[in-house]
Amino acid sequence: MSHSRRQGGPAITARWPIALLAFSAACAGAPEAAQVRVAVVARDAADWTAVGLARATLVQLARLGPVWPANAAVAQRLVPTGADASPAKLAAAGARLHCGFVAVLDVRGRGEARIELTETASAARRLLGARGALNELPGLLALAMAGAMGLNISADERGKLLEPPQSTEAAAEALWQGDAARAPEEQIRLYEAGLKSDPSSARLHNHLGAALARAGQPERALAEFDRAIELAPGYAAPHTNRGLVLRQEKRWKEAEEALRTAIALEPKSATPHVALARLLDRVGNIVEAVNELERAVEADPCQADALMTLADFYFESYDLRAARRTAERLLEVEPDHVAALNLIGLIQLVPRDYEEAEATFLRALTAKPDDAETLSNLALALYGQGQKEAAIGVLQRVIAREPGHANAHLYLGRIYLAEKRADEAAAALQRAAELRPAMLAARQGLQSARSAAEASRRTGCGCLGVENPFGPLAASDVAAPLLPAALLLAPHAVRLARRRPRGSR
Repeated sequence: MSHSRRQGGPAITARWPIALLAFSAACAGAPEAAQVRVAVVARDAADWTAVGLARATLVQLARLGPVWPANAAVAQRLVPTGADASPAKLAAAGARLHCGFVAVLDVRGRGEARIELTETASAARRLLGARGALNELPGLLALAMAGAMGLNISADERGKLLEPPQSTEAAAEALWQGDAARAPEEQIRLYEAGLKSDPSSARLHNHLGAALARAGQPERALAEFDRAIELAPGYAAPHTNRGLVLRQEKRWKEAEEALRTAIALEPKSATPHVALARLLDRVGNIVEAVNELERAVEADPCQADALMTLADFYFESYDLRAARRTAERLLEVEPDHVAALNLIGLIQLVPRDYEEAEATFLRALTAKPDDAETLSNLALALYGQGQKEAAIGVLQRVIAREPGHANAHLYLGRIYLAEKRADEAAAALQRAAELRPAMLAARQGLQSARSAAEASRRTGCGCLGVENPFGPLAASDVAAPLLPAALLLAPHAVRLARRRPRGSR
């Protein structure tokens, strides 16, 4: 079956170890319409040819209706690519990515590539290979993978798979090199060189527009996106990127229209859903914004920003179970995600699991030492365990290093209020309210602290006029009225930060 291009065309090869017959049987009965998520990663992440070919192969494969692409960047980080990686480890990575299949791609020489395809459910592995021109290889590899996965492909779908994304090898190389470049100016140079070889490549025009946007040239970027749309009206990515640039330019209505068009054209991408959610959130349409974030996570279960924002929203809505489930899902793909760890730690404070919360906050500090938000939250866990002076000391150190951190002032004020140190509580809460005037917990606590201070001056006792004097209870009981205010504040601050406009990528 194997033959060279000089003998008549591109070649696809497959080698089946006897031990993998179960893989064949499992795939043969796969329903045509069932959705399957696939990850394709490069064996050598430093090889721009391998990385570019892997991503191009996944793009081609995702043209088939049942195939949904895994998050390429997360997959490249999570999938073990060493030659000694066992099928079990590859399958475990596939499970974390919510993938049915994981493919590791090797470039064997110019115009030749091999794929090691592992099924997540069975850990069965199959080796596939293809030879051809660089611009043809993505389609050839995608076709080989589709067959190995047991997908029934029509003649029309086969033709789409084999249609080269770029018309020349030089254009494909320029695209892949540009994607690997770091500086937008270098990307622009490479993409423009590719367009000289293939001026009708919608993908190159789209990537050039994205690089121009990153280089601060929005009008030129929009022109490139428009050209990509003109060349390929059904191509969703330039609509998405156009929406991102228009949003950056504060052309809100046009941005929304572009993003909705992208979603209609390509439901498998999370990016337009996330961008549209930010637009909707900006105008106060929270319900629809959350719906878009949930759709983003359906399209890409590894979309970190959507997962974290959803977790924050569930937390603010007092759906702590959904908040924790979503944050834990994020930790599956980003174990050191500090915001997710902080959210889980705060949730652990609700049932007074102070030791567990402390361990979670310490884990976050391992990932990001001296983080003010994490240290402030840690102080609550310490206070709940009766370590009053340690908690106060942590907050004082945070304030000394970052005097503008409002949460530290709030927590310190609430602790002082619980400890009947009314004057110190008033000073700390006053500062929190000054730093963040909209912080209701600070203003309410300040009123209580002032009432307690005034009562103390009148009677010599700080027990009158206090919102809740707490009484001579155990430390955990003293902390209990303190924690709900802290819980409400921290994620809200994170979410407000996410509302700030971001540059497009």
